[in-house]
Formats: sequence, C-alpha cells, structure tokens
Amino acid sequence: MASVLLSYFGGFTEDELCKIRISGKKYSQKFLIRQMGSIAENEDEDCDYKKCSAFIDKLNALRDKSRIMTIYDLLWEIVYNTGYYDYAGTMPAGAKRQSNIDVLLDRASSFEGTSYSGLFNFLRYIERLQKYDIDITDSQGMGDNGDSVRVMSIHKSKGLEFPVVIVAGLNKQINKMDARSRIVIDKELGIGADYVNLDRKTKTSTIIKGAIARKIVRDGISEEERVLYVAMTRAREKLIMMGNVTDTDKAMTGWNSIADEIRMSGIYSYADCEKIDKFADMVIPVVLTGKEYNKGEFNIKLIGVEEINSLLNKSDIDQTGSQATDESQVGEKTAYGTSPLKELPPYIKDPDADRKVKSNCQ
Repeated sequence: MASVLLSYFGGFTEDELCKIRISGKKYSQKFLIRQMGSIAENEDEDCDYKKCSAFIDKLNALRDKSRIMTIYDLLWEIVYNTGYYDYAGTMPAGAKRQSNIDVLLDRASSFEGTSYSGLFNFLRYIERLQKYDIDITDSQGMGDNGDSVRVMSIHKSKGLEFPVVIVAGLNKQINKMDARSRIVIDKELGIGADYVNLDRKTKTSTIIKGAIARKIVRDGISEEERVLYVAMTRAREKLIMMGNVTDTDKAMTGWNSIADEIRMSGIYSYADCEKIDKFADMVIPVVLTGKEYNKGEFNIKLIGVEEINSLLNKSDIDQTGSQATDESQVGEKTAYGTSPLKELPPYIKDPDADRKVKSNCQ
C-alpha cells in the first residue's frame, strides 16, 4: 500500500506517509489504510486528512467497480481514465512502459475468454503465467504505437488496434468438410445419415442430412464472417486486404453479378450467402457496388504475375510503396468498372491516432 500511495495514483510524499504513521498510532490501527481512514474520519489536523479522504474514496469506488465490471474494463478505468497511460509515456523508456501496459490489457482481454472471472482469479492467472515462464510483457518495447510491424493471427489480434492493418489470404477457402461427412450432427436438428439399401447396394442422401449439412455450412460461414469482422476492425486509419485468384475474369464476373443484386436489394441473397467460399466473396462484391452504396473510400488493384515477378527481381524497389500498373492486366479503365491505382495513396497519419481506442471484450 505504501508503494501505491507514493505512486502516481496516491500522490503522497515520504514525509506525508511518516506523518500518517505517527498520527495513526493514536487510533490503535495497525494497517496503513485503516490509519488513513481514522485520520480522515477524525479530520486530524496533524496530517492532510482531506488528501487521505480523497484517496480512500477513490479506492472504495474502484473496489465497488471491481465487483460489477470486467477485468478489462476495470484496468481501462485505472490506466486510461486516470491519465496514467499518458503519464507513463512521459517517463524514461515511456514507449516501453506504454507497450507493457497494452500487453497487460491484452492479457486481460484473453482472460475474459476463459471460464473464470473476478480480480482474484485474474491475479492467479498472471501468477501462473509467471510460474511457467510465459512472457507477459512486450520485450521489444514496441506497442501498437511503435515504429514496428507486428505479424499475428486474426484471433491473436482481438482486442488490439493499429493505425494500418494488412489482411492477407482473402483467397483462403472456408472449411466445409464437416458438412460432407458420412454422418452430420447438429444440436438443434439432430443426426443426419445416408439411406443405405442393402438389397440394391445403394446409398442415398436423406432430407434431414441435407438440411443439417446446409445448416452446418451456414453456421461455418457466419463464424468466418465474425472472424473477418475482427480482422477489418483492427485498423484505425487504413486497411489493406489482399489475396489471389486463378481466373480473374471469371471471378470478377461472379462478384459483379452479386454486386448488382446487392445494389437492388441492399443485402446478400440467401443463395449467394451459401456460395461464399472465401473472405474475398464477402468483401469484393460489396466494394464493387460503388461509392454511393458504401461509406469511406475503397480501391481495387489487380496485379499480374509478371509484375509480381518483376517487383521481386528488382533490387531498387521503391520503398515508398509506389507500384506501376501492369498494362497487360489492367488498362486505363478495367472492364470491371474500377479505375486502377497508379500508386498507393499517401499515408497521412491522423494526429489523434496515438490515442488508444477501447475495444469491446466478449
């Protein structure tokens, strides 16, 4: 408790703590916090009783909040709403201190996903991480505001935010193997299996199996949509998404067809939702609907294999990120209705981007 009182949160000096200890003996209290309570209650003039009363009120308020708030929200209250995060940034090695605070909040976010809750269990959780030598700090000292590039999975990025985010692998296929098993199971619809005719030695899919299989596919797509939402909402200022296709013309024709339906109905049709096989099927049709149907600015750039190979072989690649458009793949205006980018738009940092934004923990 003495270290807390001497810290940013208490604001006491060593002389003030000595006076509290000396005056506290008059009230037959052993613990420092109880001595402060007696001093505040009796308005002892020998000490700054108003300062003691203010600290106790603050401590009691946090105790009350700890009973109803999640650990993540409680830490956010202590770290950000008190101004401590900004204060830590002004200290020596401030970037590293802020980075370690961010990692602590990340651990709190991960803790919320467990079956445990409460401050006591969180402290035990941190103790176990230390016991098994799991690093709970950012050893590089570079948080999300640092001059660094962090590579992580989408699930690992939950609860974090960055000025610029690159999401790769839009072409990755959604796993639908569970819907193709011999026996399919759903907690609501039950069990579905094929009908086997032993006399004719034939096997036929049943209606219930088909219904369960389609539900499994829809549930899987819904889960991937939630994962994509997490990935896209990690960016504060700029989001770059990339993937590859084997047949550009065929893919763009299908995506434009879906985009036309979205323009008319405003949503994906039921049939189009079931045809979603990858993240690109969720994103590109919406982008192709045009600016009048979207908020913000979206750009699509197609890069051919030849251009990629030439970029990889060049020793003097433009470090600013500018790239020449492959005229063999994309003309001055493509057949897909999207103007090619001759270079990446300049990155203009938002002056308020360094302020960390609170995430929503589930």
